[in-house]
Amino acid sequence: MSATRPRYPWSEGDELFASELNAAIANAGGGTSSANVLHYGALGDGVTDDTAAIQTALNINAGRGVVFVPDTGSPYMCGSLSTPTGTDLLIHGTMKLRSASAHSLIRVINVSNVTVRGHGTLDGNRAANSTPGVATLEVTNASNVQVSGGLTLRDAAFWNLNVATSSKVLVDGIHMIGGRNANEFAAGSDDCWLMNCTIDGPDSDIGFSFYGGVTNSGAIGNTVKNSGVIGGVTGAGINVLADAGQKAICANIVISNNIIHNISGPGIETHSVDADGWHDGVVISNNRCYNNGRSGIGNRGDIHIDMVTNVTVSGNTSGNFGSNAQPFYGIFVGNAVGGTSVGVGVFGNTVYGAGSGGGGTASVGLQLNTPNRLTVSGNYFYGGTTMPTAISGIAGPVCAFINNYSNVPNAITQAGDTVSVSAFPNTYQLGPNTRLITTVAPLYTNAAQAGRWYAGNDGSTESGSNTGSNFFIACLNDAGALQTSAIAIRRASNSVTLNASLGVWNATPPVAKPTVTGAKGGNAALASLLTALAAYGLITDSTSA
Repeated sequence: MSATRPRYPWSEGDELFASELNAAIANAGGGTSSANVLHYGALGDGVTDDTAAIQTALNINAGRGVVFVPDTGSPYMCGSLSTPTGTDLLIHGTMKLRSASAHSLIRVINVSNVTVRGHGTLDGNRAANSTPGVATLEVTNASNVQVSGGLTLRDAAFWNLNVATSSKVLVDGIHMIGGRNANEFAAGSDDCWLMNCTIDGPDSDIGFSFYGGVTNSGAIGNTVKNSGVIGGVTGAGINVLADAGQKAICANIVISNNIIHNISGPGIETHSVDADGWHDGVVISNNRCYNNGRSGIGNRGDIHIDMVTNVTVSGNTSGNFGSNAQPFYGIFVGNAVGGTSVGVGVFGNTVYGAGSGGGGTASVGLQLNTPNRLTVSGNYFYGGTTMPTAISGIAGPVCAFINNYSNVPNAITQAGDTVSVSAFPNTYQLGPNTRLITTVAPLYTNAAQAGRWYAGNDGSTESGSNTGSNFFIACLNDAGALQTSAIAIRRASNSVTLNASLGVWNATPPVAKPTVTGAKGGNAALASLLTALAAYGLITDSTSA
């Protein structure tokens, strides 16, 4: 130890230091010694360079106990500090990165078993730093790292939190404020978890990103807000990303029980462009997203599923999305840049009306762009004039729509035979082997469009035993008018009714209900019956005169 610890005007004096340090020792998990950085010559006066004193404390006490940074009322001015293996750093004061620093404030690099915690602050001093790649807290090639305890990371020149090529990292209960670039798990990190944190910003990028080859990781129980609000960027609240900078795809990612609001772009997004493939195995569940899509850029979804396989979107709430006349969607499934998404389940989500000016009549609850093996079941769409369409777009092969509920004017819309995928038309088309099952709202309701089928219920009021809601299949004529239903399944009589012409065994053209004529006493009636059955295609009449 070097200098004697200076005294500071703490209201509780040394008793406060003693109580904090004793608590730190008690929670240190077996550490046998402790160190106050003031005993090593740090001053924490907002002027003096405390880098060497704090680094000495870290080096001497790694693996032995707690290194304690008390609150002095002014920040400890530091360059870059490296944590050795076995570090337990307890921060109750503010540590601030010095001007024009070439490296991150706290660097956890090529080490293991490191804890950084406390209710203090790590300040990246963005106003005085601009070196690319500088973070407030950097974790690289490390394992068994915990960052927790109410710590605040703020105002980074680039990342507040950057975790790369690391494993077994837990970030729990901290606050990340401001900064320029996304907070992230990146570059092949594995088994990394963001839990119970608050992210406010960064102002010009994504709130939190799983970026490039991250596996077996997740974000659970966090609040993310106000990211990408400067410069009209379309950064998401939380995203799963691969691009030319980090080409490896992510796999087995959980995004659950988060609150995400006031984001420039989507609340939650999966995206891959110029990468090595599609992300795989993503669970997006029980998140609450609202007031997102504030940048004014349309054709995005509050929950935006893009170039991913085997993804589940369940139990989420999305509402008040979009901010101008551009279309914005509650949930988007497909791909915006080519290819598709495969193996997607959209279950039990609630999507409510677009925000003020949020796309107006172009806003949609669920927008599709040729996803394959899609199941949409048990979702609830409501929104009236601010979100007039529940489901729209183009469904790829082998899709199913089961028991979704909507109170909007158009449950599922369809418009014309020619579809421009790049233009995101307000169109819904069936792919091969697509099943349509509904009990609560018609599937096609846009009777102004010609040449389309209509499948759904007749809207009968449910009153009494086994009444109302007869299911039927009908079509629209060339003028766009709804024809009489061809097939109806009636609840009251538990019967199937054919209301139009019938053709069996490829009879062409199908014929209407025939009248059998002729006297029963001779063969005239029999001959008429045989003719009628042959017209239906039920028999081949090879009888002789």
